[in-house]
Amino acid sequence: MNNATDSMASTDEISFSYVISKIWKRRGLVAACGLIGLLVGGLSAMIVGLRTNGFVEYHVSLQGIEKLEYPNGTAFSPQDLLIPDILNEIASDNGLENPQELRRALTIELGNPTTLGIKEKYKQQLAKGRLSATEIDDINARYSEELRRATQNGLKISINHIDLGIDDKLAENILIQLPERWSKVFTRRFRVLDDRALQGISVVKPQPLTTPLGVIEADRMFDNIRDGLETLSSDNRLSALQASENVTAEDLLRTLDDFNSVYLSIILATKLNEGSFLTKVYLNNFRLKIAEIDNKLAGLRQTILDIRSTMEGQANNSATSLGGRSDALQVDGGALADIITLANQASLSAYLQTIFEAQRTLIDERARIQTRIDRIEQVGKVDVAFANAAQTKLDYIVETYNELLANARAQTKSEFKSFYRPIVMPSTVRDSWTLQGLLAFVACLFLGMLTGLVAALAWRD
Repeated sequence: MNNATDSMASTDEISFSYVISKIWKRRGLVAACGLIGLLVGGLSAMIVGLRTNGFVEYHVSLQGIEKLEYPNGTAFSPQDLLIPDILNEIASDNGLENPQELRRALTIELGNPTTLGIKEKYKQQLAKGRLSATEIDDINARYSEELRRATQNGLKISINHIDLGIDDKLAENILIQLPERWSKVFTRRFRVLDDRALQGISVVKPQPLTTPLGVIEADRMFDNIRDGLETLSSDNRLSALQASENVTAEDLLRTLDDFNSVYLSIILATKLNEGSFLTKVYLNNFRLKIAEIDNKLAGLRQTILDIRSTMEGQANNSATSLGGRSDALQVDGGALADIITLANQASLSAYLQTIFEAQRTLIDERARIQTRIDRIEQVGKVDVAFANAAQTKLDYIVETYNELLANARAQTKSEFKSFYRPIVMPSTVRDSWTLQGLLAFVACLFLGMLTGLVAALAWRD
């Protein structure tokens, strides 16, 4: 038995020595295969590197686009730069036959190179020792907000010029042209520069004040013009704008109030008391609106009572639980419940303040509507000269208001320069060793050596 075991060990030893000796005899073959693998690996890494270095990048910051919205409120997307109108122009100007190939070679995404500095700044803050959980949460919140703002305020535009079959210089020109064309196309063909605050406040000349319909239109127009003028006068950019005769928004507001006091209230009492069906419908809409406001106010009052009752109950429970512990705060289960109660009360107080503000707004609106009804229900009579004077004043207000509004829109557009500003000029991505290239090199070298070893062992003496 022992002789058999020794014989097997001897056989294994001889086999292992035989393998080593055979590989050593064919070491030239192994080295040659390894060299071939080395060459193939280097070539593969070079090819991968060329494809990776085939990208040219361009970073720009966004101007006039807040929270990914154009000035008129339309949502902005990086894909707006790749609409067919823009790509067709760029392809034509640069001698590219297929705009779709250009589209596939381009990549546009939100990004900003300053994010690297932001990450490093907050990384250093977190590296400081002895930070409490609250301080860490605050740092993380500020980091997230600053990173979000930086990311949303920039674009990273890249193009693969190798796949497109062009040199890097032409690729750089295309990247420079792309945001330029986007800025021009979207400002000329789309109304993205219209300020959202200036939308929906235009008015048209109403029917003559000699008819109930014209009076109703003038009454409705009064609030629209007042809202528009208040918007213009409250904007520092637009408050100094002037129409004909150097009239500003503040000047026209005073004229509008005078028209309401001297002319409109009397015209309402005269023309809408003739018993027409149109007048009855108009008054009935006001009364329905008042009834709706009354229902909302009743709901708000009940909500206020419920919140106060809840807050009083929580205060009583907190006072009871704090009975014997008012001299010192110990964060046990009862104290934690008290803290939660105080937090809930603070939240309810803020909500109660919001309800009070909504209640005040509804009360003001109800008062304005009731005043309108009272004016319409007054009895009066005016002569033709008074009606003509009222019509002339109203036409002047409408014409001047529309002129101010047109000037305001023109100024907001004239202030616009471009939707973007370059951060860094286009540059080719260059990296001697990429991860993909390194993996390809190691894989080819390993396969070459393995092939050499197998060939050496398979070689017959």
